[in-house]
Amino acid sequence: MSRRKRSRRRYLMSVGVAGMVGLAGCSGSDDDRPGERFEEFPTLEADDPTYREWLPAGDDFWFGSVGAYNLAQYRELQSELSASMYEGAAHWVSSGDYFGVDFEEMEKLIVSLHGPGLIFPGEFDQSAIDETLRGTGYDQSATRDGVSFYQPRDADDGSKFAVGEEGVIEDHGGSTDEFVDEAFVFFETVRGERERQYERSDRFRRYTDDVGWPLFAIGGLRERFPSQIAEVDTLSSEIEESLVWGVASEYTDGTVVNRLWSWRTDDAVSQADIKEAVESAVEDSPEAETGEVAVWTDERVTEIALTEPIETGGGGEDPRQTSIRATIEGETLQLSHLAGDPVDLGQLEAEIGDEKRSLGDGQFGPGEELTVEIGDTDERIRIIDTSPEEMDQIVARAG
Repeated sequence: MSRRKRSRRRYLMSVGVAGMVGLAGCSGSDDDRPGERFEEFPTLEADDPTYREWLPAGDDFWFGSVGAYNLAQYRELQSELSASMYEGAAHWVSSGDYFGVDFEEMEKLIVSLHGPGLIFPGEFDQSAIDETLRGTGYDQSATRDGVSFYQPRDADDGSKFAVGEEGVIEDHGGSTDEFVDEAFVFFETVRGERERQYERSDRFRRYTDDVGWPLFAIGGLRERFPSQIAEVDTLSSEIEESLVWGVASEYTDGTVVNRLWSWRTDDAVSQADIKEAVESAVEDSPEAETGEVAVWTDERVTEIALTEPIETGGGGEDPRQTSIRATIEGETLQLSHLAGDPVDLGQLEAEIGDEKRSLGDGQFGPGEELTVEIGDTDERIRIIDTSPEEMDQIVARAG
């Protein structure tokens, strides 16, 4: 499978692993573990880590780029989480075309920046998906062992979909043949027809067992300290190079608990030295000045818990799910809303080169068309759906 980063027809303008982890909590029971853990924190629990059932074993997949979002929990906590936390997770849903499954039906989401794209686990109405995609310019391009593949009818590069009993995978770039091969690997994996990463790797199994599926978890382990969660500058290279890290996040009592989980890979470095170094580094971090810190360790694992109080909760918007197309006819831009949610025109703008233009006022809903005078231009045009929390997304391109 390719490790390239997908070019998206639509994308969050502030994405990447830092964007994923910026929403990030902690979970699980410590009843079966030695020692006192998170002494000042309540016991946190999470759903089973079923995202790992989708992740195949092998060296061709970079698990550090996977984010697992518990959308059902985000919705339950919509009035408690900050707007940026809520929208940062929920608005991945609107980063592609509407495919006939409403946000309220989506319980979980796996974001794979270096894999097949977005994975929506769940048993959805496949006939409704087929009808929606065919009605918005898609054709079924292939089928393979119960998985149906769709591609845009009139575009070489656009969203592509794989639909099976286990869920839906959406990709925003790459060739159709490559997408079919890559996406099918994930369906084989979730069906148990391929070895999974947690079945091969003790450290990955332990990590996913420990953190479960809280609000957010990285679906893999990274070799670098997660500095987007805590700024530390006192870890020696020897300590840093002896650890791999995972991150998870949970919410409790007005506070996000960010959990930094690490596994010692070098037996030449003692666990006692690691604990001392990590405690010192994190306690000196700026994050420790605004929240509480706890560190727990056993013979191989070192865990850090950092609380992040929420000053203002609520205000996060649900994602707008749309299928919008843009074409240029002479000196006019033609927009067609094919399916999904109505959009406030005041939140759409046309980006023409370096210039941004308003598209007017009022609602723009399914079945409607809009004509905008743009003059004579050779510039490529992007239609941007804006958000007060800076989760701007490209919803259409023309030219």
